[in-house]
Amino acid sequence: MTSPENTNDDASLARLTIAVTNANLPDDEAKQQALCESLETAVGTVLNETLGDATEDIEAMLGHTYTSVRPICPACDSALTLDGIHLGEGADAYAVAGCSADCGWTGDGVFTLVDLDRSVGDHSESEVLASGIRPERQRYTDRDC
Repeated sequence: MTSPENTNDDASLARLTIAVTNANLPDDEAKQQALCESLETAVGTVLNETLGDATEDIEAMLGHTYTSVRPICPACDSALTLDGIHLGEGADAYAVAGCSADCGWTGDGVFTLVDLDRSVGDHSESEVLASGIRPERQRYTDRDC
């Protein structure tokens, strides 16, 4: 049995990403929240009218986002062990991944650079949040690692 984070049915693979750049967003946090809720409702309405009652998980977020996965075995939901991190091309790295419960699942953990932090006094700041660099969006594709 897989956890909700690891479902692999066709419905869980259907994703729609809408990115809006250079929008004049409100500074007020309450107005930002209201905007997000309005967008969620509007997108849900359009998709439900088009696809039927098929959209239950719609979330609008302001600012840059990144995706990540938990180190959980897709076969049995046990923890994965990650060993032997090595650099790939560009900003990628890989690690040998294996199930800690010995179910037999093995593969590669794929790492991609998502931000750069710079030291500022006694703390660090994100270059993405400070607009020092602009993140790129890339679509998942079938590829060899």
